[in-house]
Amino acid sequence: MKGDGLTYGPAYYEFVTNLPPRDGHCRVIPYTGDIRENDSISLSNSSTATPYSLLATQQKFNMTCLGWKDEGWTASNFTTDQPLLYYFYVRYSGVETEKQILYFDRKMVVLFQAGDPENMYRATAIIRVSDIFGDYEEVKYILTSTPNISTANIAALPTSAERLQLVKSFVSAFDEEMIKANRTADYRTLSRRIMDITSVYNNLKLNISGIELTPEDLLSLGNHMKEGSNRSMSWEEYYKLIVEVVDTTVADYLMQVGENYAHMLLYSVKTWPSNKQMTSVSIDTISRALAATVSNKDYANVTTIIMASEGASIMADNIAKMVTQRTIPNTEQMNSAVQGRCRNG
Repeated sequence: MKGDGLTYGPAYYEFVTNLPPRDGHCRVIPYTGDIRENDSISLSNSSTATPYSLLATQQKFNMTCLGWKDEGWTASNFTTDQPLLYYFYVRYSGVETEKQILYFDRKMVVLFQAGDPENMYRATAIIRVSDIFGDYEEVKYILTSTPNISTANIAALPTSAERLQLVKSFVSAFDEEMIKANRTADYRTLSRRIMDITSVYNNLKLNISGIELTPEDLLSLGNHMKEGSNRSMSWEEYYKLIVEVVDTTVADYLMQVGENYAHMLLYSVKTWPSNKQMTSVSIDTISRALAATVSNKDYANVTTIIMASEGASIMADNIAKMVTQRTIPNTEQMNSAVQGRCRNG
């Protein structure tokens, strides 16, 4: 067709739009020793459902996804031949971007950290099933993940030895698994357990005496008068007051625990195989675990902070390498890795 000195004609192009996975289901069920596909107890995947109550770091859950199909490269038939990607996220705060990412292959057994103490220990577990093009379906599960020890539990015990024993019993229950993971440089297990354990003890307030000491207190001895006298306390007298009145036994123990954990993580990072590049998931996981060892200033010493900072520097180098080599898997995974690194900044 010609007109106005121009030639016009129709053009056709056929293309197939992508569809997200369908026809499957996911379940979050209590783990009792074997991975079962059916169970009488299952968490509801509704955001309006009553939260399922569990003990943080204690109760294991089986995350299972079955029956998911994808159309793959054609629109004619749905098939399971094309690869599907399964992601497990957990969000322990109300901030959408604060979710942690963890891969899993249709089935896995997980523990949950303590939920947000400012929001009745609420947490959200999110399962995403994605096809190779990035289209996905999600299911969410609302949880109440409560720690099995609390400040009140510890404060109720009359002696320092009893308080220390309660906290030691909680931490040492993970020793065997932690030692094995450390020996094999299993960063995933090591990092997850560290986040599990610290999520509980980082929320403990262990100033049992009720005396609050600030940096200003330590720098202003002139404000502290010796009882029965008009003179200021000496350093020796002030130090004796702190030691005798403020029970730091449990805090000192947790400080050492945090240092040990930071050392394990740094060892795992430093012994990373030279022929194996860190992924965004490993960077995110390790960075968050390192940050957990120093997030409570009462249980972190200078050595822990130095090791966490050294590990964070290595994580930053790996992020820079991924960007330079353009090996970024997808934007969300990179965002998660950067957030994990920044939390440890």
